[in-house]
Amino acid sequence: MHLVQCGEFRADLPYRVLGWRLGLPDLGGRSDFLRVVDCVLGSIRLPGGGSPVLAAKALETLQDCEWPGNIRQLAYVLKVAAAVSPSGVIDVAHRSLDLPAPSAAQESPARALDAAEAAVIREALARHRGNVSAAAKDLSIARARLYKKLRDYRIQLAR
Repeated sequence: MHLVQCGEFRADLPYRVLGWRLGLPDLGGRSDFLRVVDCVLGSIRLPGGGSPVLAAKALETLQDCEWPGNIRQLAYVLKVAAAVSPSGVIDVAHRSLDLPAPSAAQESPARALDAAEAAVIREALARHRGNVSAAAKDLSIARARLYKKLRDYRIQLAR
């Protein structure tokens, strides 16, 4: 856009070449993160046969990490953890294995704001015992907007 502003390119050029914009979430932000991890684990073969298993706490740890290397980095971390795990169960003890920094350690002001907003939403939902309409009214936002924020922040409603 800078070159358009400088007069180097016509103003309509970005719209001619833009095409279709596709936004892809980073690995940690994917709603199917568990399925991705399962797929990667299924591709790893242990020496005695079979695939490694991931402990629940280890999954939480993986979800809390930033993944700048995306799926290749996740696959590397899981392969190394599987190689050093004598039982084939990958748990939190394997955290020393080149895991990326947790999201909170790299918290930017935008992430802090998102975390604060998610906390306010959780509190409103708790106050209204999971009633989305009442929580949305309490937060002074539309119910559809609250549902979008629930998806964005991966907040699960109690069933």
